[in-house]
Amino acid sequence: MDCKSSCTSLPPRKLRKLLTKRITEGRRLKLSKQTLQVGVWEQGQGKPPRIGGPQGSPISPLYSNIYLNLMCNSFGGLCRH
Repeated sequence: MDCKSSCTSLPPRKLRKLLTKRITEGRRLKLSKQTLQVGVWEQGQGKPPRIGGPQGSPISPLYSNIYLNLMCNSFGGLCRH
């Protein structure tokens, strides 16, 4: 995953699984999952996202941090906090 463009390269399925583990309150989890399904408006049509998080959304940095935290934990001591 490219950290420079992390919002545009997040895998939505993995992120949904991570959110399910981290968010226990039902309404917040539902809202979080809905934000991942927000599509892109192209040529007069709404298209569902295939990869990436919601661009320009205030929640995008949080999604990136959740996923990058998993990446750092996966690599053990290679990441510095």
